Amino acid sequence: MNDPHNTPHNLTIAYFFDWKMDPNLGVPSKVITQCANWQELNNQVQLVVIIPFRMKRRWKEAKIDAKLFCYKTTVGRVIARAKATRFIQSNKFNIIYMRFGILTPAQIRMIRRNDTFLELNTIANYEAKNWGFIQRLLFRLSEFFSLKFARGLLAVTPEIQDYYSSKYPKIPISNFPNSIDFGVSTPLPLPNNKRANLVFVGSENRPWHGVDKLELLAQKLPEYDFHIVGATNKSINLNNVFVYPPLYKEDLLSLLQKMDLAISSLAMERTAMLQASPLKTRLYLLCGLPVIAGYIDSSCRENEEFFLYLGTNFNPSSEQVIKKIHIFVEKWQGKRVSREFVAHFHPTEIEQKRIRFLLDTISLPTT
Repeated sequence: MNDPHNTPHNLTIAYFFDWKMDPNLGVPSKVITQCANWQELNNQVQLVVIIPFRMKRRWKEAKIDAKLFCYKTTVGRVIARAKATRFIQSNKFNIIYMRFGILTPAQIRMIRRNDTFLELNTIANYEAKNWGFIQRLLFRLSEFFSLKFARGLLAVTPEIQDYYSSKYPKIPISNFPNSIDFGVSTPLPLPNNKRANLVFVGSENRPWHGVDKLELLAQKLPEYDFHIVGATNKSINLNNVFVYPPLYKEDLLSLLQKMDLAISSLAMERTAMLQASPLKTRLYLLCGLPVIAGYIDSSCRENEEFFLYLGTNFNPSSEQVIKKIHIFVEKWQGKRVSREFVAHFHPTEIEQKRIRFLLDTISLPTT
């Protein structure tokens, strides 16, 4: 691999990022790491963030280098996005990069008038079936009026790429898995638990996380302790289940170092997808925790030794599933996954390929 510091890119990139929640969560960390890596690859990057006014202090305290546009109401959010688009267009960036979702008219105009790349993190058309009518309508309008005008599309899994390439065959598209900032954690010390401790980190109201399946697994595996972080606020009446509020940074790492194994998303079939690229899986592995999951991770296909795929729409009460987990836990309890086995999650290599895709695409004639 070429030394990225000697690669002459010199793009000017605006990263348009709308985020309602805490800046310490995984998605903002991913975005910030991406921007930092693009700068290391000799590009100028401006992170443009639309946030609720109540989050302004947290972003300031986190010392994140970004141009902030704040709002207090839904109408204010639309106005903030419009102000952000005017700021971006007035600075004449080579490339505009943004995560695709429900868009405002100002964003759609920006996409149609500029070299804009859209990152696709899910097949939202499937998820939209569970949304309200207005939200579904806004999503479909956003998709119709923006994707075919994008300069390029970047999916996080091959499955998402295949879906959108069939819908928009004339738009350049490729897939890039999520990476993880290797500075987040050093390899954690070996645990010394009499009972195996398994951890799940998530967010509320995410059906594909499969907290209900996790509860069933805990019932079938009373000899193990299960720790659920941030994924539910309900009490679970099982002696071997411990529920925590959202934890970040040092607090989360302090808990993870006590764990033997980790659990990632268990119910991706609820999004009608088989593949995913969760940030929590990368954090688990970076910390040395082997992972149990209910989805296919293309970055872990050749590393099934420390990634146990339970199957699509698996039955948590199945004796076959319980046996698989028993074998996996017995193999890994008290051990850690070597950092060398997850080197391909390092952002430098992934982001170098992403930048190359951006460069190659803008050099193509427009369709």
